[in-house]
Amino acid sequence: MNIKYLTFILIFLTLHSYCQKKFEKGYFIDIGNHRTDCLIRNDDWKVSPEGFGYKLSQDGETLIAIADSVKEFSIPGSWKFIRVNVKIDRSSMDETNLSAESKPAWSQESLFLKVLIEGKASLYAFADRSNFKLFYSVGDSIQQLIFKEYITADRSIAKNNGFRQQLWLEVNCAHAGMASVENIYYEQNALEKHFKKYNECMGIPFVEYRRPKSKNYIELWVTPGVNTSSLSISDNVSPWRNTDFGQNSSFRIGLGAEFYFLPYNKKSWAVVVEPSYQYFRAAQTINIGNVEINYASIEFPLGIRHYFQVDKQCRLFADVFFVLNAGLNFNSQVTFHYNYAAPVTIRPGNCAAFGGGVTVSKLSLEVRYYMYRNLLTGYDYWASNFHTLSLVAGYRLF
Repeated sequence: MNIKYLTFILIFLTLHSYCQKKFEKGYFIDIGNHRTDCLIRNDDWKVSPEGFGYKLSQDGETLIAIADSVKEFSIPGSWKFIRVNVKIDRSSMDETNLSAESKPAWSQESLFLKVLIEGKASLYAFADRSNFKLFYSVGDSIQQLIFKEYITADRSIAKNNGFRQQLWLEVNCAHAGMASVENIYYEQNALEKHFKKYNECMGIPFVEYRRPKSKNYIELWVTPGVNTSSLSISDNVSPWRNTDFGQNSSFRIGLGAEFYFLPYNKKSWAVVVEPSYQYFRAAQTINIGNVEINYASIEFPLGIRHYFQVDKQCRLFADVFFVLNAGLNFNSQVTFHYNYAAPVTIRPGNCAAFGGGVTVSKLSLEVRYYMYRNLLTGYDYWASNFHTLSLVAGYRLF
């Protein structure tokens, strides 16, 4: 294996390992009511977990707690889950598979509920791959907020909004009118606001288990790096001019902007635009003389990036790009030093690229592979094969 490629992989794995060591202070209570203070791996749970990783010390081994053996676990201020025995309606939420019955189809189950608001009136959520349900309590009893879509006799979709009556009867300030509940949607943000207003109205402190959403959905990065590129050119009319320039390393510099279009779940998806300057210079001797290439350009990678949250500072990511060359090629050309042969102007085409890396706080490191690109487009007889492997560092400006 090329030693440069091996170095890239080792750096990536080292940073990956560093990120995996980050856990957050928390606790869990087992079914025997024993509390364990520990460090819990924050997996940014979108669904009710079947278990979680924890450590008893920062340098300790990672242990796994199975959900069935836990009554409660929490990362204070961020997350709290409780295990309860409740009635749940698991009627399909898929419009192509709705029930014709308007009433909930109850089943008694032991569930892990995410605590959203904890106070005189508390709000909870349950989610798996096919269901999202909200629960509430005023006192000790936890019940599901009733909402169900169903098919009517004329094949239209109707809604059972029973949760509005539940709110009116049990989670409503004395001075609030019917309008406070009659137009509310069965949606987490809307119901969180309602429960917060109710607790504030009652003058009773409450806890909100939710990280503040970042309002910054755009990030700007400066992205220097090193390219290792290989190039070969071929002349279908005069094959003695075919040249393999081999591999060459060079520096590159870019300015990347990330636009988060799905900012929930810790900003997992982003559109990335990264104008960057790169170059490739090499010389080779063939039978008829010396051949030199001087290629420099500004290219515009446009892509999609997906982040995998490890902890509040560290994320892994994978991305894919379409790379547009804007034609800013700085008089790039292939020069043949024999018999006054005319130089060949470089006309690079577009290409695709994919990569993966890690961010730690304001720093990032990525290994990115640029696939086949023809640098001699528009010629009837010339062709080329250009590949690049990049190690791209990054520093977030804001």
